[in-house]
Amino acid sequence: MAPSEALDVLVALGSSTVRQAVTSLLEEMTVADVTETKTFDEAAVQVRKAAKPFKLILCDRLGERGHLALLKLVRWDQSVLPTTLPVICIDGNWTSDELIAARDAGATTILTLPITLHLLQTTMSKALSDHQAFVSTPGFRGVERRAARIHGYHGPFRREVDSASDPLERRDASPPPADPRFEWSMALATGDDEIDIQHRRIFEILNELKNVTGGEDCEQGAVRNALSGLKDYVRVHFAHEERVMRTFDYDDRDAHRREHADFAARVAKLDAANFTSRKMRQTLLMFIQDWLTGHIAGTDRIMVAKMQGDYDGTMGGDRYAAQTALVVGEAYATAQLIQRMSLQLVTIDDRAARTLLFHDISGATDRLINLMALADTRIQVHGCNRFQLRRLGDIRSAITSNADSLAEAAAREMIDYGTAILGGQQGMPLGVGAILKNRLARIDSLVLVVGINAMTDECKTLVAKAAETAIAVFALEGRAAVELNELKTASKRASGRGVSQGRGNT
Repeated sequence: MAPSEALDVLVALGSSTVRQAVTSLLEEMTVADVTETKTFDEAAVQVRKAAKPFKLILCDRLGERGHLALLKLVRWDQSVLPTTLPVICIDGNWTSDELIAARDAGATTILTLPITLHLLQTTMSKALSDHQAFVSTPGFRGVERRAARIHGYHGPFRREVDSASDPLERRDASPPPADPRFEWSMALATGDDEIDIQHRRIFEILNELKNVTGGEDCEQGAVRNALSGLKDYVRVHFAHEERVMRTFDYDDRDAHRREHADFAARVAKLDAANFTSRKMRQTLLMFIQDWLTGHIAGTDRIMVAKMQGDYDGTMGGDRYAAQTALVVGEAYATAQLIQRMSLQLVTIDDRAARTLLFHDISGATDRLINLMALADTRIQVHGCNRFQLRRLGDIRSAITSNADSLAEAAAREMIDYGTAILGGQQGMPLGVGAILKNRLARIDSLVLVVGINAMTDECKTLVAKAAETAIAVFALEGRAAVELNELKTASKRASGRGVSQGRGNT
């Protein structure tokens, strides 16, 4: 699709902020005609009337499940527009269950905010191409994503010999994450309700321990009680998980139990005296939360996936599938690293250490964005299994839950970069204006994910300062460009005079 190609697009976005942002991107692409709607009912009228020959639909949740109803209307309940009409779903925080439901309902592509002009244009071009086969069976209509049957995969299915349940009858999304200072998030959900509830409780106890050890003079009795509560509940939780392990053929049972025993032994050695020093307190709390997030996100999630029959590490040994698994796994590990670093911010008071950690978060985020783009491309071409699809949803949830920290890190990085240029510590880089515009767009996208009202005051201040710094660099770049042009003009004049004088002397 060329940017100037005439195209009628139905934009059905309930969020006014997202609708304005997407419409603005479409205008930059010079899309011929955009029809905007805010609700499912308004979108349904446009689809049924088909007053315009829509070639594409962009929608968000339109409430809670309006996007599923719109997909059902387009794919099954109307005869005016083609049932193969591409539908791109866009929203800020898809859970794994919502991703599965949207795909089962026939979504052509699913995007997670923030998005860029390039990503939107690329996605639209792909959606409008004929490279993806459209599958129509008694239970499913939508693009085909699987290159071959996946070993151990039990549905939902796409092909005519298979069956699929009504996408609107899928179970509701997982409950929203808790919001303690040490945050349990959807990135740590295992898929087993009882295990997840117990994990939430461990994070609550960890916060209680942090609270009673937070002052200059910790009350030793309160510290002992909180620490005893953590030790007791960890034992109860590990015993529960080990009972679960015995209920199915779990090949990693012994290794999993060794992880439990090692952590329990290390926690058992702790006493109230270990928390008298602020530095020691930070070290211990960071160790506990780091071990928990790594163990839950890795070992526990894989155990539950194997118990539920969703885990297939090799996807049948297919080379392309194995490569996709590596990319998704690396993206997942990077998301967990960001999650752990964000949690560490809770325990760090030193400004220099926080600045360094924000820098590390920013670098890891750049890597994650690249990995997610690669993963999405590979999955669209080669497909993926249910376990990987769930992991991608968890990664997106982690990104959204950490968006405030990411926006703060990006703003700090831009301020440092721009200040170095303005202060003469480094020269004016070629194309610095384009670089800063991209960084500002990234910050704006993160702000869109968080929501301006939900941002911390410190983050708002840093974002505003980053914008001011960028404007100052733009002005400096403009002056440099004028000076360069004047220098070139003077050089040409001097060169012309030299040539004339040389001719006069011959």
